[in-house]
Amino acid sequence: MLRPLQRLVGAPQLRQYIDAGAPLVVYDVRRSADYGAGHVIGALSLPLGSITPGPSTQLDLDYRRRLSEAFEHVALDSRLAVVVVADGGTDGMADAALACALIELTGHDNCHILEGGHPAWTKGGGATSKEASHPARAPARPARPLERPPTLTDLDALRRATVEATPLILDVRSRPVEESIPGALTLTILDALEEDGHVDRKRLARFAEGSPLLAESSLLVIGERAHDTAAAWFLLSHGLGLEDVRFFLGGMRRYRTIQGLPLGPAEQAPEPEPASDAPIAEDSDKMPAAP
Repeated sequence: MLRPLQRLVGAPQLRQYIDAGAPLVVYDVRRSADYGAGHVIGALSLPLGSITPGPSTQLDLDYRRRLSEAFEHVALDSRLAVVVVADGGTDGMADAALACALIELTGHDNCHILEGGHPAWTKGGGATSKEASHPARAPARPARPLERPPTLTDLDALRRATVEATPLILDVRSRPVEESIPGALTLTILDALEEDGHVDRKRLARFAEGSPLLAESSLLVIGERAHDTAAAWFLLSHGLGLEDVRFFLGGMRRYRTIQGLPLGPAEQAPEPEPASDAPIAEDSDKMPAAP
């Protein structure tokens, strides 16, 4: 019997699901050329560039239409689990997280990431193919972006958060950060990512232990750009199992271009304490405090 699919999927567990014919779909979000050079057997090509929003990062009509067409092309179905495969490394993890974030704009809440990306799949002996895969069938109801996605914060909500106590704004950029949104807490949770794109579970758990506000607050996540913002959102919501986590898709790059939005000295959250001797599962199928 298959164990429940984890949000961060290890290559062995994904292989078990594929071999068993379990109901899921694999999306490869790498460039088309990389997909053509070899991909997980049965994976559908969904290049991240085809669904990434433009510089304004607004969910306007044109972008909603483009996103809908891309998801219709790969037959996104809310009834099926999605596993996203990207490149390895921290950038690959961020790409996969952004793909999941964009998929969840449709209300789909069953998106998973192959930890370590495509390199982890091939290193683990996973079978690959150079032939393009195609959806088996079209979904009964095509996935479309929601009018107000629950995971996304718009500009007006972000502006209100700069003067109100809730939600708690988390600036997840890497240190040193000298200037940030007034009232934001700087939390370098992306330091829990290892160079190959795997998650250091002990370090991730220590972020939760050292920052009790995370479990007590509604959170608004902002990074430098959309990719690292999405990676932090994924770790908080799907890694630590926090329930009320939203993100500003444009990141600080977008924030700094908007006239009238305030900036001030950054407020640093405490660094995680050194690891304790208590054992924490290190395999790819278990995340601390996962839902």
